[in-house]
Amino acid sequence: MPPIRPASNDLAAAEEGHATAIARKAEVARVDTPLSSLLIVPVDARKSLLSEWRFNGYYPERGHKVTQVFSRAGSVLVLEQWDYKADGITMFSTRQPSAKVGGLPATTGGLQTPSGCVAASLRWEDRETSFQLTLVGPLSLSEQRQVLLGVAQSMYAGISRTGK
Repeated sequence: MPPIRPASNDLAAAEEGHATAIARKAEVARVDTPLSSLLIVPVDARKSLLSEWRFNGYYPERGHKVTQVFSRAGSVLVLEQWDYKADGITMFSTRQPSAKVGGLPATTGGLQTPSGCVAASLRWEDRETSFQLTLVGPLSLSEQRQVLLGVAQSMYAGISRTGK
């Protein structure tokens, strides 16, 4: 496994629409999506720090992907979970890891819009599933990354204990 390098505090420039689109998922997400219509079993938010967030619902996706949307204190957190193996995809990351989730290498990202809105992301994969957490809101980049790492570690612990 490549060495873990510290996450950069550099923010990539983003258009306002990008941050708005992430935040808007909280309005579009549907709580009444029947779990039977999903092709994969979503992470159980009750077994992680996501339980401290308001569940806004599921965002429509295709294939073996599910997106759950949460909100809290002016922030929107999006969890994308994709069973890429079931979709016949092989994943290779070319980015050097900047964090770990459980024992798995993870990459971090950060965006800032011209108005100053910040979005942080954290992505990791296991043998068959890709996970991405994205957070948009009033917190600084370092605060958002702390939130994302805490949520990811709690998800990993919940998945490791239950297998789901």
